[in-house]
Amino acid sequence: MTRDFNKPAKQRVRRHGALPVALALMILCALSLSSCGQQVKSHEKEYKGTIIRAQKGLFQGRTRYSIVNDTNEGDIQTFELDVRGLDAPTTEPHPHKKGGSAKVGALVGAALHCAGNGVKCTPNSSERQPVLTSEDSAQWSWSVSTPKPGKISVSLSLTSYYLNTRKVLTENPPITQTIEVSKQEDPFSWLKDSWQWLLALLGAIGGVEGIKGILEYRAKRRNRLRTPDDSEEEEGEEDPDQPPT
Repeated sequence: MTRDFNKPAKQRVRRHGALPVALALMILCALSLSSCGQQVKSHEKEYKGTIIRAQKGLFQGRTRYSIVNDTNEGDIQTFELDVRGLDAPTTEPHPHKKGGSAKVGALVGAALHCAGNGVKCTPNSSERQPVLTSEDSAQWSWSVSTPKPGKISVSLSLTSYYLNTRKVLTENPPITQTIEVSKQEDPFSWLKDSWQWLLALLGAIGGVEGIKGILEYRAKRRNRLRTPDDSEEEEGEEDPDQPPT
């Protein structure tokens, strides 16, 4: 029986040959990770640059919004907003509207936030509209319903977005107004009060029979209070159709 003296040498060659391969794979992975990291950093830098350029591209625009007034419960007011560039045609002044300014030059979103006793703000237009150039304009409106009395507040917010995304470029300070909602007066309340008073009176005097008794009593009392002179005059009156005696 002979021994294979070359076998350990082959195993040593295979073992030493695997080390460079593993080392090469580790280097490749490290380089790949480094490359990925550089790509991420490059992408973040490019994204920041894009947002900064978009923010610098914004410009000042004009706004005109409704002034909410104190109201009664159950009423509905319309809140309107107009946003336009400086070169867009101006709107006529309105006594119940106030002017202001906002950053435009992008897709502009408008929202009306309501808080209070049952108040509800229902939008009548799209939330986001483009005001891209100094000649553009956009309009929004909401229906503000006040079903219950109390103090309520409405807050208007304007936001400029990057392209057609939810990435915020700038958000203007909110405009808040507070109003008082009064209790609605019933125009027939006096009739209800009179009816309640009449029912109370009828209950106190015994209903219809009581009223009939009061009327009969007053008639008898008038008969008893008739003066004697009136009776004598009635007795002394002669019938003009009868001949004198």
